[in-house]
Amino acid sequence: MYKRIIAVLAAMPLLVSCSDGNEQKLIEKYSDVEAIETAGYYDEIDWLEDEGKYHYNSSIDNVNDIVNLIDPLYIPHDNRIYLKMKRDNNSVWAYIDLNSGNLFYLCPDPLCAHTEESGCKYLNIESTLIFDPSDDNTVYAVKRMTVNGALYDLICEINLRENTIETIYGASTNSTYDMYNLRFIINDNLYFQVNRSTREKDESGHVIKNNEVYYMTLDLNTHEANKLENKYVSLEHGVILWAGNGYILFVDEYNRRVFVTDYNFENEILLYEYAENYSINRLCIDKSSGELYFLIYTTNMNEGADEDETEGYIVYIGNDLKAKRVDMPSERIYDFRLTENYIYYSIYSPKQYGTTPVDTTCVSKSGNKIYRINRDMSANDGVSEPQLVFDGRDDIFFSADYIVCGDYIYIYYVKLMKEGGMAWFRWIGTTARVNFVDGTIKWLTGSY
Repeated sequence: MYKRIIAVLAAMPLLVSCSDGNEQKLIEKYSDVEAIETAGYYDEIDWLEDEGKYHYNSSIDNVNDIVNLIDPLYIPHDNRIYLKMKRDNNSVWAYIDLNSGNLFYLCPDPLCAHTEESGCKYLNIESTLIFDPSDDNTVYAVKRMTVNGALYDLICEINLRENTIETIYGASTNSTYDMYNLRFIINDNLYFQVNRSTREKDESGHVIKNNEVYYMTLDLNTHEANKLENKYVSLEHGVILWAGNGYILFVDEYNRRVFVTDYNFENEILLYEYAENYSINRLCIDKSSGELYFLIYTTNMNEGADEDETEGYIVYIGNDLKAKRVDMPSERIYDFRLTENYIYYSIYSPKQYGTTPVDTTCVSKSGNKIYRINRDMSANDGVSEPQLVFDGRDDIFFSADYIVCGDYIYIYYVKLMKEGGMAWFRWIGTTARVNFVDGTIKWLTGSY
């Protein structure tokens, strides 16, 4: 049951879908990342002008208070957008200063090459970043370590002002591998999920593998860790996704419901129940207003179903914790994003591009388009005229995530690869910034 819940909630809602993680190993044979990065794919998009002057007003349509709860690849915080990029085939965190539009590595050392050889201490930071509510310069993250082929996670405290990384929890063992997923901070306690895998030999010498999932808290002052002991930590009642505004938010895919408790894991309140053969996808919280938006869609959307066999709709939860269906221009919403003033969304409109090297269909399920409507009207029993703000055509494909800031859309670019009669999408490790009003583009790479 745990695997089913995690598979649905942890999986990123890919708008461009070709293969799963295991199949990616086979696709590697058909693609060379370094060759792609120098293949001149920038020049293939001639219908957008190169970005000239950058202009952004943070007081208009702010995204600082919007939290994307499903595996965000872009994290807005304090007029910055934090994101992962590729550097010599390694993942490294960077951020975009929204005031200037410039890109900087999280590692502030100007002489660091941000590679394994350079000894950059900011490499191998996995999962997400959790910012200290009382200090914008303190962030918590998970660093994945490898020693003699064995993996283990460490929880680290990063001081952006002092350029320090301190391990505050975790250690390596020979028989146990703990994978940590940071969730939120309440009252100076960091809440995190532990996926523990152990290996032990029985009397016959056979290796016995065991897996356990549970939640823990880490006191950020004393660094003392404790395992949570209540009925919600077993995951039988759902997965904890967020905490704030006095409640803890749960999504229970097994029982098809969304609910909250107070900070003591008591006084449960049901927010929404959905029908069988539906799944919950994107969830967005507006911290300033306390409003919650989430997407419910038929599970066969992930299976390449015909358009007339699918449904996708957005649910709105206000401060009164009452649910209502958002009035949208389409009944086949496939994904969405939230800003202060707009709902950006894609409609389920699959387009096939061929067969992948692992004999699956290479398909863009969103039609590679993004629309928007006015958020206030949709929340108050009305709907504005939809506006098409981005059409990637067959050139700019957006996959796991994107974020909108003002007139700019930041897109994790993936390239459509074709070879030997096969087709597949490949993540390049590059973000494209598209101004959908001016019709311009800027490629944000490690050599910005």
